[in-house]
Formats: sequence, C-alpha cells, structure tokens
Amino acid sequence: MQSISKILPFCAAALWILPQSSQAVDIEGTFTSDSAFPVRITDPSFYTLNGEAYSGEIDSDTNLTVNGILSSNPSQNIITVAASSATAGNFTYNLELPASFWSRNVLEVYTPRAFSVQNFTLNLRESATMHPNLIIYTGADSALRVRGGRLDLGMYGGMKGGRLMIMGYNRPSEAVFSATGSAADTEIGRVTFDTMSFYRGTVVFDLAETDGDFIQVDGAMTKVAGASPLVLELNVSADDFTLKLQDGITGKISISELDGISTITANLSIVPEPAAVAALIGAFAFCAAARRRRK
Repeated sequence: MQSISKILPFCAAALWILPQSSQAVDIEGTFTSDSAFPVRITDPSFYTLNGEAYSGEIDSDTNLTVNGILSSNPSQNIITVAASSATAGNFTYNLELPASFWSRNVLEVYTPRAFSVQNFTLNLRESATMHPNLIIYTGADSALRVRGGRLDLGMYGGMKGGRLMIMGYNRPSEAVFSATGSAADTEIGRVTFDTMSFYRGTVVFDLAETDGDFIQVDGAMTKVAGASPLVLELNVSADDFTLKLQDGITGKISISELDGISTITANLSIVPEPAAVAALIGAFAFCAAARRRRK
C-alpha cells in the first residue's frame, strides 16, 4: 500500500490545476444633475451591487448599467467619461434628458484609453427636447470597442436622429443595429432617422404577437460600396404567432433553421364533423367484421 507522503503531493497538484469558473456580475451606477461631472464610469467605486457599494473590479464578466437622470443641463460639456482603460461585459446606458438639452458629450473616452464592451445599449428616456445633439467622443489614440458589434438604441416619442451608419468590416454580423424600448426591460421600440448608410451590416427586428420594432428613415438610404449586403434579421418565436383559421381547421406553427435560414411552417388539419367521425367508426367496424368472416 502506498504511503500518504506519496499521495499528498499528487493531490495538491491536481487541486492546483482545477479551472476556476467565472460568473457574470451585474453592477449599476446612477448620476443626477447634482453629481460631479464628468462621471467616471470605468471607476468601480461608482457602482453598486445589490444595493451595496461595489468592491470588486471591472472585467469582461462585469455587466455595467449607467443611469443618468438630468433635471437640468450640466455646465460641463462632458457628462460621462472612460478615464481609464477597461474591458467589461454588456454596457447599458439609460439617459433621461431635461428640457432644452443641447450638445453634450454623453460619453467620452480619454486619450489614450480604450473602453471595450461586449454590446452597447443606449436608452433615451422621456424629454421635452425633440432633437438633442448627443456626442460619443473618442480622443486621439483612444477607442470605444463594441466586441459583439451590436448597438440597441431606444428613442422617446417624437425624437429623431440625424444619420444612422451601420458599418461592418468583414461581414454583416460585425455591425448589428436594433431598436429597443424607451421603458426599462422592453425590447420592442421605434426609432426615426433623417438618412441611413450601410456597409455590411445587420438590422434586427424584434417581433411579438401584437407589436414589433419600427425603424423609419425619412430620407435617402444608401450603401457605401457595391458589395455591401444589409441583412434583415427577424427575432421571433413560434409563440409570437397567432393562427386565425376557419371553423373546423386546427393548426400549429413551427420554426426550423438550416444554413442560417429560418423557415416558418404552419401544419393544418381538418377537424372531422361528428357525423364524419361516426362514419369512420362504422367503416372500421365493417372492415373488422369482414376480417373475422375470412377466418
């Protein structure tokens, strides 16, 4: 039998190489008109976790939510800033604007910092300003990177954007745009722009049973180069559809996917009348009697 002294070193080595599992953390920070501007959104001390001050770090498993509630126009030109480089998970920016809001840098990345997030959602809440000038600014040698390549934008009623640009480098999936609701936790929304241009991009429409995304472009919609496909992606499930059928017909909807193409199939069947059911039973009984006679 082996001695314990020979077994223990092996066990210690085995425990040392076990992989550490990571779990996403959702932290949230809020600023108001009384806050000190610019608000440093890459500073972990700005955030709370479950209502308590956050004491951890920001990394790729940290999802950030920033809530801006402005009752008056800030005197500073920069509202929020990535003052240090950071890599985070999903980044959600909820911004409530005051009346007569005008040009401000709603997010600036200081030189030479880099702020990298998986996906970026910007929700603009109710405001009396119909055409605010919102600027996302990156200084020289700085960068705002959206690793997942997706921007979800929510507009309050009556708001209108200037130009929507969707630019993917190598494939449409690298630049994804979708409308989202202006209310919290709503995916379906309406957005309006003067013009739109694209180069290898994807527009996602979220569809539900009674509503769906609405993206309106009042002016020209142009592609930057000849080979620049724009993919329209429908985000639906079979539960989002309702079959309206005549009496006596039943149906079921199923969605299948093959080679990136989704197919919606409706399987219909006729409900037999009571008399028809009786006739079928009679026919079955007649056939059964005939088989017994042959025996």
